[in-house]
Amino acid sequence: MPIGTADVIRTLERNGVNMIKIGIPFSDPMADGPVIQDAAVKALRNGMSFRDYITEYKPVADRFNLRMIMLITPETSIERVLLIDENTSGLIYMASSAATTGAQKDFDAACAHASGGIIGSRFVTPLDQNDGDAQKAISRLKSDIGM
Repeated sequence: MPIGTADVIRTLERNGVNMIKIGIPFSDPMADGPVIQDAAVKALRNGMSFRDYITEYKPVADRFNLRMIMLITPETSIERVLLIDENTSGLIYMASSAATTGAQKDFDAACAHASGGIIGSRFVTPLDQNDGDAQKAISRLKSDIGM
């Protein structure tokens, strides 16, 4: 597991986060905005790969009975869909298009009709700005969304 990932997850849990999305970076993240694209580039430069997911993250997820939900788009190759299917314990989430996701609605509006909201970029940005200090990033995020 990359240095810091486990600490960030534990800090999120201590601050009431009950669901965490760990994205598997790839070289052409078309459905992600610039913040997540930058994080993916950094992870790839640090050596993260799908093979790392299979050998490092998946056994931890299996041990704690966590479900892996993978994303595909209409542009995902059949070979990759089959590989993802073999290594996914949850559902496969298919985005209807390869358009950029994220930062399209505010958090309150997203939560008004759901049990929560995905705020990847809103968390990754302060995490990066605070040199990976998850507690500072969470405090900033909570302040930004009025919590």
